Amino acid sequence: MPAPVAPAAVLFLDIADSSALTSRLGDLAAGRLLRALLERLQAIVERHGGRAVKSDGDDLIVYFAPGDNVTARALEASIACMQAAQEPGLGLYAGLASGPVQVAEVLGRFDISGHTVITAARLHKLIEGLSGRIFISEATVSDLPAPLRAGCKAFGSRVLKGVGEIEVFTYEWQGGNSTEFVNLSLQDLPLPELWISVGGRERRFSAQQSPVQVGRQPAGGGSVVVEGTNVSGRHLDFIVDGQVWRVRDRSRCGTWLRVENGSVDVPLAGKSAVLLGAGALCLGRHFADDPSGEFTLSFRVEVPG
Repeated sequence: MPAPVAPAAVLFLDIADSSALTSRLGDLAAGRLLRALLERLQAIVERHGGRAVKSDGDDLIVYFAPGDNVTARALEASIACMQAAQEPGLGLYAGLASGPVQVAEVLGRFDISGHTVITAARLHKLIEGLSGRIFISEATVSDLPAPLRAGCKAFGSRVLKGVGEIEVFTYEWQGGNSTEFVNLSLQDLPLPELWISVGGRERRFSAQQSPVQVGRQPAGGGSVVVEGTNVSGRHLDFIVDGQVWRVRDRSRCGTWLRVENGSVDVPLAGKSAVLLGAGALCLGRHFADDPSGEFTLSFRVEVPG
């Protein structure tokens, strides 16, 4: 007998950089903090009519059964969870989708599956390394009441694995937190410029100067020299990837990323991240270990004109 299908809402929440938190606080202290926050998030979604389906220790999958204002209740729960995570200085990834959901008992436990679940899962970490955004599918936005719908901003068309191309929105749950994208095709957008400031000197790089190298011995004309212990010869690369700037760590000792209005410092350690807006990067150490700012560079990405 096929599993019942009904229109519902699904919310994916994920605590940002829980592994980094464990490294800094230790297993016991970090575990207590994560459990306390997850318990609070569960209480919040239940107050809004949601049901926590499962958790892997730093995330939460929530099902909102069909009913009155289901998408509004789910979005309001998302906002309340974002606010709750700020208090202990943590951040959340969040993805919200609505539509048919398959509900079933699997090994005696309640479970959900289907296209809507996959969409929410793909949305919640749409931009790896940048927490604090609530990503919402276009179908969900169209179901929201007017006051909530007015707070949704177009993020652009995105191709999600297992889903296909959809229009994505973010909700401005606090001033300036959502990244706004003009609702145009990517080909219509001008290429952004990268501004880097270090040691009191600011430099501008156009997209045509990509890649921009940073380190003790960077190569090429588009380069920024930062000398000192734990700084590799070629520490960072800034590259244009499609229509966005991306930073890639190439160092031995790693890099820490801090985005403007973000609540958690992100360790890159051989990884890359898309740069949206402004922030800072600390080379070879955490920001707390660079009180003078000698190894910290500031960046901002903006469209000219």
